[in-house]
Order: sequence, then C-alpha cells, then structure tokens
Amino acid sequence: MTEKELRQKVVSTALSWLGTRENTAKHLEMLAIYNAQRPLPRGWKMKVTDFWCAAFVSTVSLQLGLRDIMPTECGCPGMVRLYQELGRWVEDDAYVPSPADVVFYDWQDSATNYATTDNVGHPDHVGIVLDCDGNNMTIIEGNNANAVNKRVLAVNDRFIRGFGIPDYANKADGAEPEPTPEPTPEPEKPAEESTVDPFITAKAREVIAGKWGNGQARRDALAAWFTKAVQDEVNRLLA
Repeated sequence: MTEKELRQKVVSTALSWLGTRENTAKHLEMLAIYNAQRPLPRGWKMKVTDFWCAAFVSTVSLQLGLRDIMPTECGCPGMVRLYQELGRWVEDDAYVPSPADVVFYDWQDSATNYATTDNVGHPDHVGIVLDCDGNNMTIIEGNNANAVNKRVLAVNDRFIRGFGIPDYANKADGAEPEPTPEPTPEPEKPAEESTVDPFITAKAREVIAGKWGNGQARRDALAAWFTKAVQDEVNRLLA
C-alpha cells in the first residue's frame, strides 16, 4: 500500500463514522473500540458523558492498526505531547496540511492580529483533515455539535493550534495493490486412446445408430461371442 492509499484509507475510515450522534449505538461502538485497547491511555475508560473528539481520532487509528504512528489519547493535550515525543508535531503557520493529518484547535485564541501571531494556547479540540486545496481544508471531527461532523477552515485559521503528522510514509510499503489473478482454466484432458479393434468400434457405432435392433434381437444378430465386445464398446463411446 502506498502512502497516498494509506492516507485515503484513514479518510475513508473516518468518514464511515460521519453522522454518528452522541449516546447512540454507534457512539457506544466507538467508545468500545477505544476502551478495548491495551494499555488504555492514562488508564482512563471513556464514558458517554466525556468529551470524545480525541477518542474519535483514536478510534480511527485503532481500526487501522496505526497506533504506533497515530497515537491514541482521551484528551487533546495528551495527544499533542505524544506527537511531540514522536517528532511529528508541526506548529508552523505556513504549513499546508495533507489528507489524514491530525489538526488541533484552541478556541480561546485572543490574539488581535492572528495572521501574524502564533496560537500557543491550550489545545481543546481535534479532528482529521479530509482534504485541502491550499487555501481551505475540510476536517471531520467527533463531538462537533454532539456528533461526527465536517468543518471547513482556512489554512492558518486563527484557532489552529498545530498539526500531528503521522508518519504514513514509514508505515506504507510503497507497493501498488496486486490485481486479482485471473482463474487458470483447467487443461483439457487428452482424448483416450482406444485399444479396441476398429471393426468392433464400427459395429458399436452401427448399434448406436440402431442398425442392429434392440435386446434379444440385437444379441441374436451379433452372435453370442460378438455381443459383449460390441456392447462394451457401445458403453465406452456413450460414456
């Protein structure tokens, strides 16, 4: 799988949760996936009353077996620290994200000139980038209006705290998916070589064509010594 394909798989998996509402069966399924991981981050078992944006991003990671490059956490500050420890944290206003990057927010940014001032506040929300055209990015988030929803933000929006950049290139093997092989037809069986006397074969074909009658009349016509040989050849030809 190539890096691009792996990123797309993360996007597709995240989108499969789109529309999930808080305290529904689907939401409980998400938390069950998160709570089943071992070790459980900070030993904290998620409850339906907890904020769950980080748990959503973590669940996508767990579903794809990416915990080593896309760390799991129940809270945004803890997840940021894990990306920093991996050396995969980007806090650069010029950064243009790619699909499947993890974006963190600080909703309390109070800078008066946010275009030139870095947001260094407490990270309090997180999502997964679905796509980016260089100017705007579409993000999918858990716990957005109590559901999994999309959001569109400008690149370097004032509330962006930074990005976690999973090392998808290291996880991908670079191989294109192998096409499904075409089934190999079974070779035709060679025709059996007959060791029967051609004269017997000729008479057998006449029997099949009805030239020698049926039952006792056929046996009388073929003569007792001749009947079995011809009948055996009839049976072989008709097999």
